[in-house]
Formats: sequence, structure tokens, C-alpha cells
Amino acid sequence: MVLRGLFLLLLLVQFSAEGTAKEGGKPKKGKKGKQVICPSQLSAEDLDRVPANSTSNILNRLLVTYDSRIRPNFKGIPVEDKVNIFINSFGSIQETTMDYRVNIFLRQRWNDPRLRLPTDFKSDSLTVDPKMFQCLWKPDLFFANEKNANFHDVTQENILLFIFRNGDVLISMRLSVTLSCPLDLTLFPMDTQLCKMQLESFGYTTKDLVFMWQSGDPVQMDEIALPQFDVKQEDIEYGNCTKFYPGTGYYTCVEVIFTLRRQVSYVKAIDIWMIACLLFGFASLVEYAVVQVMLNSPKRIEAEKAKMAQKDKEREKEGKTPPKANTVNGTGGTPIHVSTLQVNQTVTD
Repeated sequence: MVLRGLFLLLLLVQFSAEGTAKEGGKPKKGKKGKQVICPSQLSAEDLDRVPANSTSNILNRLLVTYDSRIRPNFKGIPVEDKVNIFINSFGSIQETTMDYRVNIFLRQRWNDPRLRLPTDFKSDSLTVDPKMFQCLWKPDLFFANEKNANFHDVTQENILLFIFRNGDVLISMRLSVTLSCPLDLTLFPMDTQLCKMQLESFGYTTKDLVFMWQSGDPVQMDEIALPQFDVKQEDIEYGNCTKFYPGTGYYTCVEVIFTLRRQVSYVKAIDIWMIACLLFGFASLVEYAVVQVMLNSPKRIEAEKAKMAQKDKEREKEGKTPPKANTVNGTGGTPIHVSTLQVNQTVTD
């Protein structure tokens, strides 16, 4: 019985091992896209197959000993990353969520001495396939006040990569970013909002990496029309927002501040109708006030009083007894209030 149990146990172990091997042999489903093979991962035979005078050979020579895990000027001066942004579109401000969305070209330029082009390369710059971006060291820039962001890859990854003769690297990528913007609605609807975009380093302190705005106009945009706000190129401001985190140190940060002024200049049909109604109502009140002032003026009251006194005298001459209440208010005294109806009635009497 013991031998029989051992035999069954061996069979179970064998079947489970075969099943595991079959499952391991099946390709796992994952994200689409081919894995990028950097020149440093190629064998000597693969490198020898590339023609000596080709651009591919120059790129291989630059990257065959390149280590993307190490920043340029390691243990030396910090890398200076010059940033500029082109704004394709500016989404409307959301008061409920206090954020806004922009579509931008984010461009960064830094120098990497390891990527200086050889003298036998005649051009001043080398345009590189965007997939090779994964083989290079790059600044770890992120948006500090970002809520949501995504790259664009239709029809290809929207990334542009240049390497210049002196070793400068220029990267441009298209992004859509939703950024937080705390709103002050105290003066609504005549308010002006200041919305920031902060670009910060995540892992490199200021000893290794420094962000700076490109000289000139680092943030450019065409004329942008928003349904409620007006934003202009000349109202853009720039600042430094370098931050200190206890335990880790200072981290480089630059910011751009957009001034958004709410537009209230356009007129709608309902506004015209409301204004007309208010004007007619106000004119009616003014007319009523003017008529009351004219009817109750002291001169008019004195004139009516004199006219009634003259009529009483004429009746006395004719021998008629004057009525007890010979005034418009029936009290025999000075009239307190004279209206059009009262004046006409008195004259008729």
C-alpha cells in the first residue's frame, strides 16, 4: 500500500509539472507595443552588421556604452533643464471641481556630454525615433497641481526627439493635463482668477537637477476663446516654486500663472427684454411721481383755495347761503390734498 501511495503521488507531481510548463509556455496577454532594444543591449555581431557610414552606426556609437540610469555630469554640476510650453487649447474653468484642462506641447532641453555628435557627422542635429527616448536619461518632471493627465499616441506617439552637436537633447511631447485652480468667487461675476501650472522634479534634488524657463516667452499660445473667461499672452506671469521637503531636501520647481478675467460684455436677447421691462416699469413710477408733485404743489392749492373763496363771495352777493363744507376736503379749513377728481367736482359745484 505504501508503494502504491508513493506511485500515485509521483503521478500527481508529474501532471502538475506538465500543466505548469504548458501554462508557462503560453504568451501572456499584455499591452500592445514592441519592446525597445537599446544599442547597449545589442551584441557585437549585430553592431557589425550596421554600415559604417550610416546614421544608425553613429547612433549606435553614441549609445553603445550609454547608461540611462546615470544623470549627465554625475557627481558634478546639476543638470539645467530649460522648459517651454506651447498651449494648443485651454479648457473652460470648472467652478464645481475648481480645475481647468489644457492641451500643450511640453518641451525640455538639457545638455548631456555623452551624446555629443562625432565630427564625421555633417549635420548640426540628429532626429531620433521617439522610441529611443526610453534609452536616454531624462528629467523626472511632473505637474505638482495635476489632477489627471494623458499622453497622445494617434497615429503614433506624439513625441519629438532631437540630439544636437554639442550634446543638447530636445524633447517635445503632446499632453492633455487637468490642473487644480482654487477659485475666489467673492466678486462673481466680475471676478478675476489666477490659475497656476507647476512643473516640479520628483526624485532629483536641486543638487542634481534645476528647472528654468527658456529665455524670451517660455509659454506661447495663439488667440484662445473661452466661453466665460478672457486669457491673454501679455497677462502670463512666471515664477520659481522650489520646495523643501523635510528629510529629503529641496526640489526644483517652476510655475506659470494665467490671469483669467470673466467676460460680461456680450448681450443676450433675454438681457434686452429684461432691460426694456425695467425701463418701462421705472418710467411708470417716474410718471406717477411727477403727476403727484404737480397736483399737490403749494401754488396750485393756493390757487384753488382763492378760486373757491371768490365763488363763496359771489354767492353771498346773490343772497345764497354758502354750504357748510365749502372746501374740497369738507372740513371748512385749508385743503390738505387736492386731486384732479376733487378739483373738477369743486368747480362744478
